Amino acid sequence: MGSLTQAFVDDLTYPIARRDNSVADNYHGVLVPDPYRWLEDPDSDETKEFVEKQVELTDSMLKKCDVREKLGDKLTKLYDFPKYEVPFIAGDKYFYFYNSGLQPQKVLFVQDTPDGKAEILLDPNTFSDDGTVALSVCTISEDAKYLAYGISSSGSDWVTIKVMRIEDKDALPDTVSWVKFSDVSWTLDSKGFFYSRYPAPIPFLMSPISIQLSQPINPTPLAEWMSIIWMREQRQMPIYTMNCIIISWVQINVKISCAGKI
Repeated sequence: MGSLTQAFVDDLTYPIARRDNSVADNYHGVLVPDPYRWLEDPDSDETKEFVEKQVELTDSMLKKCDVREKLGDKLTKLYDFPKYEVPFIAGDKYFYFYNSGLQPQKVLFVQDTPDGKAEILLDPNTFSDDGTVALSVCTISEDAKYLAYGISSSGSDWVTIKVMRIEDKDALPDTVSWVKFSDVSWTLDSKGFFYSRYPAPIPFLMSPISIQLSQPINPTPLAEWMSIIWMREQRQMPIYTMNCIIISWVQINVKISCAGKI
């Protein structure tokens, strides 16, 4: 890494972040400056230009490191081995995640007995050709009849939840969009599940996945007024709404739904 260290000795032209002293919040009569709030808008031309200049600077430095390729090859070889996650049980079935070595994403397997034949239940590597659509949420119902899983695009926090019938791996029509910072908690009778989501923005009444693949949007103003929703028989029933991050779960021993906020 000596060459990279020497490269940092050279003069750097770091992109300048404009300081906007006109922006401030009033908290109980106290003004708190927020001079770089303009950077919170990822879709503005100024923010895009600032990010592009940062990327250019980073690339220019990394290109000067003559051991970068060797280091990458070494790390790839060290990481190339089969990886199993801890198995778990739902209903009368056994589940586990497995990565053969260098797969972009781990694959969910299912089998009937500990020594039984394992089958692929869900392979996130098939979600997209370039591997940018990832599995972000994965929850199996108590009786192992259904799998609710969330997918996100290009590292986004926005998640679209889909449902699969495990017995025949059939995708059900249930789809939930505009989910963020949420898990899925099935009811004990497997007739529905709880999750948290935000209201869809008015200009974009479509799934977040399709938006992410077509045009960028500003996620900042959307992350307000989160709701806990009960999904049952393709109906979405709001239960609780707050302007903060809230989570929900089903308490097994008392069979009620609980909610908490962060």
